[in-house]
Amino acid sequence: MSELITNAVLIAAGQGSRLQPLTDIVDKAMIRIGYPHEDPLSERPNGIPIIEFSFASLVRAGIQHIAVVQNPNRDVERYYGSSMDTRILLERQGRWHDSLKDSIAPFVSVSYTVQPKEYYHDGRKMYGTGIWPQLLQAELSQWKSQDVRRFLVSEADSLPYNPSGDSPITKLVRTAEHHDDPDMGAILLMPFPNDGAARYGMGQVEITGSGSHFRGIRESYDHPSAETIHGGQIEEYKNPTRIIFNLGMLSMAYRNLEIIPPPANKGEYQITDVYRMYLAEGGQILPVISDPGDEFVNFGDPEGLRYADQRLRGLRQKPPIWDYRLAA
Repeated sequence: MSELITNAVLIAAGQGSRLQPLTDIVDKAMIRIGYPHEDPLSERPNGIPIIEFSFASLVRAGIQHIAVVQNPNRDVERYYGSSMDTRILLERQGRWHDSLKDSIAPFVSVSYTVQPKEYYHDGRKMYGTGIWPQLLQAELSQWKSQDVRRFLVSEADSLPYNPSGDSPITKLVRTAEHHDDPDMGAILLMPFPNDGAARYGMGQVEITGSGSHFRGIRESYDHPSAETIHGGQIEEYKNPTRIIFNLGMLSMAYRNLEIIPPPANKGEYQITDVYRMYLAEGGQILPVISDPGDEFVNFGDPEGLRYADQRLRGLRQKPPIWDYRLAA
C-alpha cells in the first residue's frame, strides 16, 4: 500500500447560469435541498447546502484537508469557516456510525481560493473549471513542500452517491492507495447509456489482455470514437470528474495547457482539458469503475436538482438506468 491520500481540491466556483434565478440570490454551491435526518428544530431547518454532500463524501474517503475554489462572494467560506467537525457533518446526513471513529479524522481543515469572474494570466483571459491549477499554485506548492505526492480533485455540483452511506469516492481513493505504483493517478467512472454521450463527457477505457487502461475523455461535442484502438476494445463510461492526480506530473501538464487556447466550441477551459494534457505529458490514470449500487446525482440544472432533492430524501427510487432524464 502506498501513502494515504488525505488532500483534496473541491471545485465550487460555477456561476450556476442554468439554475437562475436561484443563483441570482445564492451561490450555486449553497443551494439547499431537503434531507430526512436533520432536526426540524435545528438552525438548518430548510435543507442542506449541496456542497455539504461533497464534503461528507470526501470525509468518508479519509480526506483531512480540502482546498475549495469558490466564487468571489465567498458564501461557502463564510458559512463553513476553516474547520469542520466530521461527526456533526455526517450526522446531519444520517451517514455517521460509531465504527467511523477510528477511521476518519475528528476534524477536516478547509482553505479557500477565489476564482474571479474575469481572470487573466500573461495577458490572456482564462476561465472555466480547468483553471484551478493556476489559481491554486500557492496551495499546491505548499503540499509539494509537505511531500504530498497525490491528491483528489472533485466537483461540488454533482455527487457519486450510494444510499447505503458508503461513498463511491472511497473506492476511488482506496484503489489508488493500494496500487503498486505510488504515483499512479485514478479516475472514477460510472456506467451510462450510450446516448448519454450526446450530453456528457465520456471516459474512454481500453480493454486489453493486460487489463483496463484509461485513454482519455470524449466530450459531448467530439465525433464518436472508433470502436477499437491499438487492437483493444473501447468501452465508454460517464466521467463524474473525480480524479486523483500526481502533483509533479500535473505541474508539467498545466504549463503546457497555459499556452493552448481553450476549445472554440466551449470558449473556456474545462476540467477535462487538464486530463488531456496530463495524459499527453505521460501521466498515468487508472480507471476505477463504480459499483452496481452507485449512481450519479447531478445538481447542476433544474431537472437534476429536483431529482437530487427527491432521491436524497428517499422520495424517489433509483431508476433502472443511469440517466435520470431517460427514466423520467
